[in-house]
Parts: sequence; structure tokens; C-alpha cells
Amino acid sequence: MIEAQKQYFLLLVVFASIFLTQEVVAAQCDRCLDLQRKARKSETKQKCKRKCERLNAKIELVPTCNEDCCLEICKRTKMACTNVGYCSSDSCPYPPNFDPALKRLEKSSESLTSIPCSVFLQTSLRYLSLDDNQISMIPTAIGLLTSLKWLALDTNQIPLVPTEIGLLKKLEYLWLYDNLITSFPTEIGELTKLTSFFFNSNPITSIPTEIALLTNLGTLIANEIQIPLIPTEIWLMTNLKVFSFRNNQVSFIPTEIGLLTHLEIINFSDNLITAIPSEIGLLTKLEGLTFNNNTITSIPTEITLLTKLKGISFSDNLITSIPTEIGLLTSASSLITLDFDNNQITSIPTEIALLTKLEYLELSDNLITSIPTEIGLMTWLVYLTMDGNSNNGIVPDEVATLCDCNNGSILPYCAL
Repeated sequence: MIEAQKQYFLLLVVFASIFLTQEVVAAQCDRCLDLQRKARKSETKQKCKRKCERLNAKIELVPTCNEDCCLEICKRTKMACTNVGYCSSDSCPYPPNFDPALKRLEKSSESLTSIPCSVFLQTSLRYLSLDDNQISMIPTAIGLLTSLKWLALDTNQIPLVPTEIGLLKKLEYLWLYDNLITSFPTEIGELTKLTSFFFNSNPITSIPTEIALLTNLGTLIANEIQIPLIPTEIWLMTNLKVFSFRNNQVSFIPTEIGLLTHLEIINFSDNLITAIPSEIGLLTKLEGLTFNNNTITSIPTEITLLTKLKGISFSDNLITSIPTEIGLLTSASSLITLDFDNNQITSIPTEIALLTKLEYLELSDNLITSIPTEIGLMTWLVYLTMDGNSNNGIVPDEVATLCDCNNGSILPYCAL
């Protein structure tokens, strides 16, 4: 009778072990680790390793708990180490001079092919820079670094961003540009404290709608991602101050751009844009407006409402005229640069001479037939180019005086 009870009890134990939950697995892994710490004998260590591997298999994870550091991560995350290739015996469990309170770590340009697992034990890190390496994977253990505020992984070979990125709730700066990333997990929307996001120079094919949840984002750099349409979710990010979408395939800017009333810098150069909506005039905090190398034919007069502008750049377009209202920007005492190089402009409005703070005036390679004498009054200029036009070399004396090299040019740089 007693023997039958023993067999029945053993059957119950076997049956229960089949249905071990992940929490139980983690607890056993913890006990195993405690055992290893108490008894440093090699056979105990091997027993712990084998047990961790068995538990690993039961919860259908890759059996890679074969290093001390992986066991430690197993303990910390309540799961087994799932990413092959970032544990190495020479750096785990703790590297020499390990500082658990370390807050800043920089390993830029060190030819790293993977992120050392010891990095994920530095749970006090606030700044982590691993840019300009050859890293090909972000391990899921990135989710351990919950104190991070700055993460720079730009200029690597990373194709995928793990969902665990969403665990970095304190992250404010995320730099992922110049990688091989094609998309982002929806968990990217959980980084609600993010203020700066750089993901330019990636083969991005889609952006999740959850990006609209990044309501504190102030800087968004999405150059060279070859997306033909600006995601509509971006227009909900009303705290944006810097927005760059250069070198893509965008041909249309919707009227919703007027919702980004906090914008200070905008750059849509190197696209296929043909027109700028009048709602651009609602961006009254704008300081920099750049639309170089598009197919824009005209400038909306509403641009003259942007009295805080410091720079206007529309070179390499198809613009035929500069609106006479440009003179109204004289109230924008900060306007320094006006660049209309390489367009199809035929005349210069005299009102341009009212821009008394202007330092750079670039009008080269257009179809300008005559230069107004009022340009000669702009002695405050430091850079003036009007060469390559259709004026047959005829320059008013008042203007020629600015660039008289024989008698000493008034302007530091001048080309007529």
C-alpha cells in the first residue's frame, strides 16, 4: 500500500512538472543560482548550467544559458537568455572594475559586432552610446536598462528593433540612424518621454501609428528613408520643434502641417514637392524653412507671416518669382539668409532691399534680366551672388560698387 502511494505521488510530481509556469521556471533558476553562489565547485556549476538549459527548453526558448552572465540575466528578467551570440566567457558575469552604479557608458568606434552582455547588468545606466560599430542585433535584454535616458546605436548594422524597447520608459533621446531597420514595433509608442528621435538613413517601409503617442517629441529626423508619404500620425505630434524629412519621395504636403504650431526648423529638401500649402503661414515660431531641390513653382505669400524666420532656402526648384510681399519680413529682424539659387526667377522685387538684417542673398543661376539699383543699398550683406543670370553682365553702378574688387569690395564675398 505504501509503495503504491509512493508511485502515485511520483506520477503527480511528473505530471506537475510538465505544466511548470514561467514563474516557477524563474524561481528554480533563482534557487539554482543561489546554490552556485554557495558552492563554487565546478560540478555544481555544471549542474546549474544543465538545469537552466532543461528549464529553458520547457518554456520553448533558445537554450543559451551557458554562461554565468546569461544565468544572471535569467535571474534578473525571470526568463532564460534568448539571444545567441552576446555572451562571452571573458566578460561575464562581471568584467574587471565592474561598477553597478555606472551611469554613463561610451563604446563608440570600437568595431563591436555585438553588445557585451555585461552592459545589460549596468542597470543604473542613463547614457549608453554604442554608435559607429558593426553591431547586428539589439538583444531583448535591452529592456533591463530601465534607467536609460539616452541611447545611441546609430551607424551600425541593426535590422530589427525588439519589442522590449518599450520598457525604457525614461528614454528621452533615441538615435538609430544609419542602420538596416525596415520597421519599428508598436511598442515604440510607449516611449512617452522621448524628446529626440533620429532614424534617418534606414530602409524604412512603414511607421506604426503608435508613433503619434510620442507627444513630448521635439525633434524628429527621418531623412533618407524613402517613404513616399508623410505618415498622418506625425501631424498629431504638436510639440515638434524640429522636423526633417529630407531626401525621400514625398510629392505632397497636406494642409495639416499647419497643426505643428511649435515648429522652429523644417527641412523637406531633396523630395518631389510641387507646392507648399498656405497653412505654412500658421507656423509663426518657424526660424528655418528649407525646401531645396524640389519642383516647387511658387512661394505662398503667407510666408511673410513668419516673422521669426532666420533662414529661407529654396534653391534648385522651378520658382519663377519672389513675391513682393517679401519686404514685409523687415519686421523679422532675425532674417539672415535668403537662398533662391538655381531657379527660373526673371526679376528681383525692389522690396528685397527692405530686409535690413539680411546677410546672405543668393540668386545665382536664374533668368534674371536686370538687377534693381536698390540692391546697392544693402551694404550690410556679407555674401551676395547673382552670377549665371540673363542680365548680359549689365550691373547698375550702385550694385557694382559693392563688388568692385579693383577699388576694394565692400562685401566680403560677391559674385555678379
